[in-house]
Amino acid sequence: MKGTDPENPEVTIERTARKLAAGSYVLNANKGKKERIGRLLEMHANSREDVKLALTGDIVALAGLKDTVTGETLCDPDNPIVLERMDFPDPVIKVEANVGAPQVNYRESISKVSEVKYVHKKQSGGQGQFADVTIRFEPMEAGSGYEFKSEIKGGAVPREYIPGVMKGLEECMNNGVLAGFPVVDVRAVLVDGSYHDVDSSVLAFQLAARGAFRDGIKKAGPKMLEPIMKVEVVTPEEHLGDVIGDLNSRRGQINSFGDKPGGLKVVDSLVPLAEMFQYVSTLRGMTKGRASYTMQLAKFDVVPQHIQNQLASKEQEVAA
Repeated sequence: MKGTDPENPEVTIERTARKLAAGSYVLNANKGKKERIGRLLEMHANSREDVKLALTGDIVALAGLKDTVTGETLCDPDNPIVLERMDFPDPVIKVEANVGAPQVNYRESISKVSEVKYVHKKQSGGQGQFADVTIRFEPMEAGSGYEFKSEIKGGAVPREYIPGVMKGLEECMNNGVLAGFPVVDVRAVLVDGSYHDVDSSVLAFQLAARGAFRDGIKKAGPKMLEPIMKVEVVTPEEHLGDVIGDLNSRRGQINSFGDKPGGLKVVDSLVPLAEMFQYVSTLRGMTKGRASYTMQLAKFDVVPQHIQNQLASKEQEVAA
């Protein structure tokens, strides 16, 4: 496999299928020409390191090739072989996209019980608006979602107005008070309230529920939750220490180790999704392209306080 580095056009990138030494000759099987490998280089982001020998499976840069272009096969002159070239057809569909940094799908929740009374009152001539609600917010088990419950007795809030309270709360659940992320694992209990025979309406109770949500969640110890990924890395044993150190630097929690045939090690860990961006490039660099990984969502967990403060500050700046 071979490609040109656009930043260093005199350098080509190859994945070796046999031992390869600096100063040796290879055959360009497509053109029938021999090429001398001046230098072998290991690439590390924007830096490079000279090596004398590349082993099977290593990804290295070759310096000094003159007549080789992307897609051509370099092989042993005594054992010529031509591998199938990869063809990339011209695109037939044009898609416009907004490209930016990946965004983590955080959640918000609460850590303690709070109870608030909120009165929505508006009078501007003619029929006004009036709704009085007392709502208790309770934390629930992780993964429970959202639940509404009414404990109204004696008709303090007429039955026909309760759907307004439910709708107002449900609308707010999509936009938390810390950084605007969805709110989960919360039970809202309508405890008490009052109404006006003329000025009360479903809309008035909907607006009152919104105000109660803002006040109540702020008093209930709001917290942010981040997605935690189950990450499995398969790596050669000689790179195991580097892989573990890198996962630890990403706030990872190492759970177990395992073995695979061929001297490979398996590392199972839990790592926040926010720390996994660009991981594939880092992993390839530290293991010379010989390691691989998979990840899937394991759970949501509480964000460290300093990161929560950063996210909340960023949301306030955007709102301003």
